[in-house]
Amino acid sequence: MKTEKKIKELEYRIFNLEKSLDLLMKKLNRVEEALPFDTESNENENLEAENLLSIKDACILLNITETKLMGWVRKDLITFQRVGEITYFDKSELKILFRKMMVQDLE
Repeated sequence: MKTEKKIKELEYRIFNLEKSLDLLMKKLNRVEEALPFDTESNENENLEAENLLSIKDACILLNITETKLMGWVRKDLITFQRVGEITYFDKSELKILFRKMMVQDLE
């Protein structure tokens, strides 16, 4: 019982750290956008593209079916980006969602 409680606490701490990191990254991006320098714009675009996952990859990361994932999309529980006919998901957002799911399962 003690071990389960410790695991739950650690998962919760990790979730909060990832959430804080995500918020800090968003603030940093806003600061970078406000700066007049545009020396690394191509590198930033490549980094964003590297963080996009296909439906199949997102399902593997979350360990769920495609039907369940698309159900979450229809319910606006998860955001996505479309490029033409292809749907992509943000890797960092999925990691936060995964941690949130882990914490809820332990409760």
